[in-house]
Amino acid sequence: MDRSIEALNRSVDNLIRYGDLNISDSFHLSTNILEPITKPILSKIDPMVLGDYARAREVGLKYGVRILMDLQGWSSKDANDTCRALTYNYPTHGFKIRSTEAKKLGLNVQDPSKAELNFMHSLYDIFKSYKDFQGFIYVDTESIKKNKLKRK
Repeated sequence: MDRSIEALNRSVDNLIRYGDLNISDSFHLSTNILEPITKPILSKIDPMVLGDYARAREVGLKYGVRILMDLQGWSSKDANDTCRALTYNYPTHGFKIRSTEAKKLGLNVQDPSKAELNFMHSLYDIFKSYKDFQGFIYVDTESIKKNKLKRK
């Protein structure tokens, strides 16, 4: 969608600049040029589904910000910057990034010990047979906050 608008703007600008046309005529001609190219693609996009995806992305961003601020003590700006990068710069939730990239985003990343690595491989062997496995963990945020205060 953004590229369609960008193409329309460029076309209008070029027609005004090089075609010696007024803005109204340039816009009309540009839409006539671009419509046959963009309509078949854009007509396949369901606005309701697109809206659902946009809302889901924003919900993920908000939860991420809250987690980093409330549980990790990050500033609002740092939490927003990191979560925005994670939600907008990667194609899917399951997209894997290297530890060096996670560190650049400001995330506290440590290389696993040999024992932790063996444990992760064991978990992988157990769960790889489950289709689309996704687990949920209850986190007692009050205990975490109290422990943080004690450490300060």
